[in-house]
Amino acid sequence: LTQSTGHEDYFADWSWMFSVWLDSFALAPQVRLLCLNASPHVDEGMLHFAGVTLAASLAFSTFWLRTARDHYERWMADGYHYFAYGITGAGAIRVLLCSTYVY
Repeated sequence: LTQSTGHEDYFADWSWMFSVWLDSFALAPQVRLLCLNASPHVDEGMLHFAGVTLAASLAFSTFWLRTARDHYERWMADGYHYFAYGITGAGAIRVLLCSTYVY
């Protein structure tokens, strides 16, 4: 799930995918606290941050879903199917967590 098709440099690919996965789960603790709290009060500044992060997540997911769709056959032939599933899965997690927080 961490191999990209970027530059055939293992460390660069791994560190980039690590940042994508880290970013995907960044709001998880806040969403958990929000869901477990009896009175879900959200700071206005954090709500604005989550809203902008949601917009960025939608752009990220749209870009990678379109790229995966356009290059699907080539990526499967080259053995990059885990990358396609990983990057689209990370985008879905980002959108889901941001949407939950904003909702």
